[in-house]
Amino acid sequence: MNNVPGRAVGWVARILGLVFAVFLSLSALNSPSIAEHLVQLIPTFVVIAAVIVAWVRPGLGAILFLALSAGATVYYHGYERVDRLLAITLPLVVVTVLFFLQWLMGKQPSPPAGAAG
Repeated sequence: MNNVPGRAVGWVARILGLVFAVFLSLSALNSPSIAEHLVQLIPTFVVIAAVIVAWVRPGLGAILFLALSAGATVYYHGYERVDRLLAITLPLVVVTVLFFLQWLMGKQPSPPAGAAG
């Protein structure tokens, strides 16, 4: 039997992760040079890489997004301002929870030996 809720949660997590990467890339639009543009896109590339890893291994992806949310909180000083916390950290925490739920839903117990499927 297919795990439809787990697959749906996984797709929502992937889409939200990619939407967040697009949101992060908006900060690079005001760069005066190509070098600064690429430097400002580094967080976007990191989030995209985490989505790719989580696509294959949701448990590892949840750990990566948890680390990203902690790192982003420190880097962007989310603990000082609520708007930064809501804009940067909260989406990463939501994606973390979704990938963790997908991982939990994917861990189905195997049927006993000799059971008809």
